[in-house]
Amino acid sequence: MTGYRLHIEGTEAYDAYYRTMADLKAEQRSIARESDYTIAEVEAMSYVVTEDEYRAELAQKKEIEADSRLDEDIRLDELLERIRAEDPQLPAWDDLPTYGPSPRDTSGVWSWDATRQIVGTCSSDVEIVARD
Repeated sequence: MTGYRLHIEGTEAYDAYYRTMADLKAEQRSIARESDYTIAEVEAMSYVVTEDEYRAELAQKKEIEADSRLDEDIRLDELLERIRAEDPQLPAWDDLPTYGPSPRDTSGVWSWDATRQIVGTCSSDVEIVARD
């Protein structure tokens, strides 16, 4: 696929597609005219890639995000197993590690990640459930 992506650093997520490099350069000149920046400053702040490179970067970012979510799943699963085994190396239940933002209600919730949480009253009945 032909075309170019332009991202201007320091702006509010300026990310645009251009069919030709001439169109991209015209946009940089327009940005410079409408701002306090010179064309040289706009070019220095610009991150330009071909559309194919852009798509490859997006795919890589999605893969990294998926790996990160997998790591969270593994961490929560391992933590559950250690709780059930009553691992003496674990901190007190109210000091267990968490992964991600806290749920709205943490009553009976001992640890969590972005999509799941560990709930229960003792080591024999703890389980992982989906977050609300």
